[in-house]
Amino acid sequence: KQLLCGIIQEYERKISDFDAKIMELKHQLETLEEAGEATKKKLSNARSLLSPIRKLPEEIFSLIF
Repeated sequence: KQLLCGIIQEYERKISDFDAKIMELKHQLETLEEAGEATKKKLSNARSLLSPIRKLPEEIFSLIF
């Protein structure tokens, strides 16, 4: 009986360790997803700076608007 109790305690400890690791990995995943989204926004902004309309002189915009 004591051996079985020891085995059960070991399994419970392992499950607790797994749960902690899963939580840690979920947090890391969330952090990576946020960093990825921020980088995508920066990329989009950088690409928009190369837009052909930005190469037009400001005088043309002042005539239009």
